[in-house]
Amino acid sequence: MFSSITHQFDSFDMAFDVTLARTESNNVIDPPFARAWMQVADVKATFDTPASFTNNFQDDDWIGFHHTFYEVGGRKHKNVREFFSSSLTFSGVYNDDWFWDVNFSSGKSMNDLENNTSLRVDRLNSQMQVAGECVKAANCPTFSPFERQSQALTNYIIDSFIATTDSVNHAFSANLSGDVYELSAGTMQMSTGIDIRYEGIHFDPSELWSSGNLSSKKLPLDVSRNIKEAYVELLVPVLSDMPFAELVEIEAAYRIADYSTNESRFESTKLALNWAFNEELRLRSIFSQAVRAPQLYELYAGESIGYSTINDPCDEANINGGPADGRRKANCALYGIPAGWNSNIKTTRGQVRNSGNPQLKQEKANTLTVGLIYTPTSLLNGLTVSVDYFDIKLKDKISEFGGQDVMQNCVDLAPNSISNMFCDLVTRKDNGDVEYVRPLSLNFDEGRVRGTDIELYYTWDALSFTFAASRLYEDSTTTQDLAEGTSETDNDAGELGRPKWASNLVTKYNLDDLTLSWTFKFKTSGRYNEDASLDFRDSDSPAHSRVHNIRADYQVSDTASVYIGVNNIRDNNGGDHWTTSRGGYNGWSILGRTGYIGVNLNF
Repeated sequence: MFSSITHQFDSFDMAFDVTLARTESNNVIDPPFARAWMQVADVKATFDTPASFTNNFQDDDWIGFHHTFYEVGGRKHKNVREFFSSSLTFSGVYNDDWFWDVNFSSGKSMNDLENNTSLRVDRLNSQMQVAGECVKAANCPTFSPFERQSQALTNYIIDSFIATTDSVNHAFSANLSGDVYELSAGTMQMSTGIDIRYEGIHFDPSELWSSGNLSSKKLPLDVSRNIKEAYVELLVPVLSDMPFAELVEIEAAYRIADYSTNESRFESTKLALNWAFNEELRLRSIFSQAVRAPQLYELYAGESIGYSTINDPCDEANINGGPADGRRKANCALYGIPAGWNSNIKTTRGQVRNSGNPQLKQEKANTLTVGLIYTPTSLLNGLTVSVDYFDIKLKDKISEFGGQDVMQNCVDLAPNSISNMFCDLVTRKDNGDVEYVRPLSLNFDEGRVRGTDIELYYTWDALSFTFAASRLYEDSTTTQDLAEGTSETDNDAGELGRPKWASNLVTKYNLDDLTLSWTFKFKTSGRYNEDASLDFRDSDSPAHSRVHNIRADYQVSDTASVYIGVNNIRDNNGGDHWTTSRGGYNGWSILGRTGYIGVNLNF
């Protein structure tokens, strides 16, 4: 729901608006499951094993169990999000040529996550034995991976919880813009302003989720910060009414930001050129240096515990890998791990403890855009065409070193040394077994995105066309190999989800109060992974995405309109190909053809 009020006073204007929203979603995935890797002798001692099992395995054999609790159905997640925001703005004009505005805004979102089918690992342990308080009470329900489970067992080992996340944002801004000085080529203009914001996050995962008694663990989070920003912009006309220079303008901007969560101030700059050769052709170019401060969750997220497949570099199968000088084997020996050692996480997933990193710095981006705009005034009047080339270089990109990266860097970073930041993130027991690993986010990698944007707009009486296309040349990430002292650049442009070509054509026809529209969206396909093997698949590239949508709008009155439409009228379905069958790729929807109808009312 949205409501707004505006009023014009004698010397200023006022605008006030309120937004209320509530969304609810339900998600069901596969049922809860348990995994274990056990020696056959232990299986026989623990469970009543069928003859088909005992007759086909020796006592010293190992067997992996993956038991799914189909009896309880899928894992159910319900999300309820409520959002409220309000904004109050005062604006006016001073001395006829200076415009000012002051804005106060406040918003809050409240999200409840309800999970009804979580497996309690304190009641069914890693060896698939029923544990917990029932042992002391001597009333544990029975469990066997060879049988269907009883209601008493599922009631005991399956639990539910509700986690809440509240986000708050309050802001105040004041802006002033106007004419500064009259030059021979035109009027110099300036704008300046301040922006003060408060951001806060409160996350309560519930006592059960934070206890560590589930297959994952989340700790509470309650953090906030204050942000103060100030900016100034200048627009300076340099040339006018000259051959090949009807108007040349230079724009410069500077912004400084101070975050209470960071020691340093962040600065952003922009320099732009606007060159109108004549009434029809104009060149524009912008070079900017901007920063992105780490988000509160990236800095201060509480510890969460999960499990992931990790290959221990000190295991007998991996110890001879790493740099050619053999440092991995020598460094594993510093842990007291001998050659031929079998890691405890060789046959099970390792524990991973994630958390935020308060030492993160801002990401830095240098952006260059150069483009031409063509607007003919005689032939094809009503046409506007623009072509822009962009090149974005990102430094100090926030990248995650996962559990596998941390463990390998620990023993591969330097010869004869395990005294480094990565080894500090690995906790081993006295016998060398891995207890847990802490992944870490660092300002480490670099990125680059290059491409060309094309836009065309044309009107002809009641008919209008809007066409937008993008050609992607590069979408790369440069990562550093700390052990080898080398870097590697991986360009993902052209892979599935990062199309080399993407376009959108919107055609509208207006007939009095009726508007008919047709939209055609196109995206080129690509391989699911350029490095993947096709040994097990005929193709890892779906067909190009071609989606047609139609819509009709009718203005019933000044305050009411109705609309009806059909999306994906050709019923293209991403579920038809294995790479897009799970959704998640824009342009390859798994919904198929969908219709909708609605009413807009303005009060």
